[in-house]
Amino acid sequence: MDSKLSDHDSIATTLCYAAIDERRQILSDYLLAEVQPFCETDAELTLNCQLSDMGINSLDAMDLVGRVEKNLKVRLSVTAFSDSATLKTLIEQVLDALSAKNDAPSSSSKSGTELQKSTTAIPLSGWTLQYPIFCVGGLAGTVTYLSDLANALGSSQPLIAFQPPGIGDEGSPLGSVEELACWYIEEMKAIQPVGPYVLAGHSFGGLVAYEMARRLVECGEQIAHVFLIDSSAVERSEPVDVPEDVMAMFELSHTMLRLAGKPLGVTAYAHLESMDVEHQRLVLANALGVNGPLQTGSAIAKVIDMWMVSYSAMERYRPLPYAGQVTVLRSEDGMPLEAFHPARMTRMYFDESSLGWAKLCPELRLFNVPGDHFSLILAPKVKEVARIILKTMEGHTSFPIELEQILPSHAVQRAGRAIEIARGKVNFNPAHSAFIEDPYPILHQLRTHAPVHFLKSLSTWWLTRHSDVSAGLRDKRFSVDTRCMTDSKMATVDISPGSVKPFMQNSWWRQQDVPLAKLTNHSLLFLDPPRHQQLRSFLTPAFEPKAMRRWVNYIDERVDALIANIRGQANPDIIRDLALPLPISVITEILCLPHEDVPLLQAWAHDIQQGFEVMRSETAQRVNKSTEDFLNYLRRHIEKVCEAPQKNAFLSLVLESDGTQLSLDDLAANYALIFAAGFETTTSLIGNSVLAFLRNPNQFNLLREHPELVENAAEELLRYEGNVRSVFRIALEDIEIGGKLIQRGDYVTFDLAAANRDPVMFPNPDQLDLTRSNAKQHVAFSQGIHYCLGATLARLEIKSVIAALARHDISLVPGGFEWQTSYTFRALKKLQVVFNS
Repeated sequence: MDSKLSDHDSIATTLCYAAIDERRQILSDYLLAEVQPFCETDAELTLNCQLSDMGINSLDAMDLVGRVEKNLKVRLSVTAFSDSATLKTLIEQVLDALSAKNDAPSSSSKSGTELQKSTTAIPLSGWTLQYPIFCVGGLAGTVTYLSDLANALGSSQPLIAFQPPGIGDEGSPLGSVEELACWYIEEMKAIQPVGPYVLAGHSFGGLVAYEMARRLVECGEQIAHVFLIDSSAVERSEPVDVPEDVMAMFELSHTMLRLAGKPLGVTAYAHLESMDVEHQRLVLANALGVNGPLQTGSAIAKVIDMWMVSYSAMERYRPLPYAGQVTVLRSEDGMPLEAFHPARMTRMYFDESSLGWAKLCPELRLFNVPGDHFSLILAPKVKEVARIILKTMEGHTSFPIELEQILPSHAVQRAGRAIEIARGKVNFNPAHSAFIEDPYPILHQLRTHAPVHFLKSLSTWWLTRHSDVSAGLRDKRFSVDTRCMTDSKMATVDISPGSVKPFMQNSWWRQQDVPLAKLTNHSLLFLDPPRHQQLRSFLTPAFEPKAMRRWVNYIDERVDALIANIRGQANPDIIRDLALPLPISVITEILCLPHEDVPLLQAWAHDIQQGFEVMRSETAQRVNKSTEDFLNYLRRHIEKVCEAPQKNAFLSLVLESDGTQLSLDDLAANYALIFAAGFETTTSLIGNSVLAFLRNPNQFNLLREHPELVENAAEELLRYEGNVRSVFRIALEDIEIGGKLIQRGDYVTFDLAAANRDPVMFPNPDQLDLTRSNAKQHVAFSQGIHYCLGATLARLEIKSVIAALARHDISLVPGGFEWQTSYTFRALKKLQVVFNS
């Protein structure tokens, strides 16, 4: 080879200035030199040889793609080194990529090449296209092995495979099935903006395709077909002592050997078990084509990382029921025993005809396909898989298309990730929309990789383990009254219009002479002992179980009346028509507030709740105005009532507890927060509980059949989908937690949602289980001295609502729910349902 071609730093430059014919020769020489070391045959390597015939497996192909892209400074298709590729077709891909790069307009130029709508091309008749099948591959993330399926389906049936981030780019793998599903949905909509959609997945990919279908239908999209190709549901897993990377390398080497039709040889476990871990790593790396230690960032290392992350995601994933039609294609010979490391303790269902999906999918169709888990997706056996798919889609696979609907697919623009874990570093963004929509997959990863995590963006420690959260909430070394500390650790706060202000727990905020600060500084929720105990002792009698029991009949009557009214609504909304009016009417009665003033009080209370969030200047102004108006109203109301307290049951109980030690500001502040919490938080609890039941109809049916479970059901719903995401504290002294030193004055976030889904405390935490024996150990109402004052009342309202709704057949309206954007609360804006009976 020419000496100038051996310098990889100059070849890209050489190609740029070479004539087109010279480019072909340069590329030919370069690619022959790159490919030759990977060939496992003595046959002469020519431009027309298919790479698969030369013994190049998909892992080698990935490595080659990475080297070529880096050296030539181009981006290639993920199928550039597919089984059917030749060096000649690869040269054409590189030339096309170089041409596209050279022809691309600069960022400063006017877009003369932008696609314009045609004013002369007028379609005189419509035409139809085949629905593409969007397919997800297995644990390794590579998709080239699906080319046999694409070939078997034929040129008339498009197959689009998803390659996950972390394989063909510099990013890290996504750590949950839910995140992958959302990622691929965005990619899919860039190609096919609207449904119906056809989804498929092989092995692990079937879980992702299933979750995509479930989410799309829940959002109102139409799914034509879902094909699960030898994809088993996963029930449980147990911890093992073998390093994750060793198990991943073992399983990956077996997978690659099976796909290549080769014997297991030295990678058989009987050969490996006598070796120490490091020796096993070397042997397994060699089986994967690596000579010597594995290099971080290499194509093989990326695939191993992908396998480990995907396997953890598979073990954690607990699919919710899906009412749509699902087709399962099950291999007759099943999963080979040697495919998984012997230490794996994951419960799968390859021994069941439905692969575990029957209990989740009422509309399930099953087909047995010749071959095992690997061979059924490869030629020649994949022809039967293709035949079943095409037969199932027959007559329902085309859709009409208009001229303006033909759009080029575009790169999806994303604002980072909610969590990214790479090379031991964790980047976590609690403000990300993915975290707002579905925090639990993110929290599982945070708990696994950084259970005590310092979040620089908010200058706070973030705790996610149940043991740490529970202990911290009861630890007197943590304070809720941040005025005891200066804000020396925080940057100077910009309070100009439009700037971001800290939330009201911050000490800077608490020391300001503004209405919201005055409210919090008189509220037991934000005070430490001894003042906290004094205020709580006055208020507790009004909310203790004995006092609350007299409201049971009133609550039940209101629930029945509201449900009767909902059934007459054209578009019932659980939030608007039940979850909001019920707690408002109850807390208004308990506090003896005038019902005619409720609309005004509700608006003020809602604004006060916004003070729990990070606020902008304009929001803070509105919140302070509402707080001032509410406190002035309550002062006048309390002064008037105190003239004849016996007519006000709530104040009578408070004043009987030596209420003379309470100032008017104390009473008004706690009145305001009790009113706000009395309906805002309970509204969220009711909405979240109903949605949880609608997503888990088997548990709703269980409650119908066993109404005696209502007590435990309420506790399990509080654990499963509580209304408060997290609470904040400040360290009064240096404290070590999980090997991390939290210093005096540090802010700490105790993530209640994460603690309530901790698998160490609650096995199968993402599964709603009304029979869970330890459900009451949740921290949804906090713990310690700041345990929720209104917990008894909230439980009464939740139990009444779920017991009443269990007597009806209701279902979720597709696209009928929406989460509020909140750092602190887990709450729905709307929850539209249909009463079927």
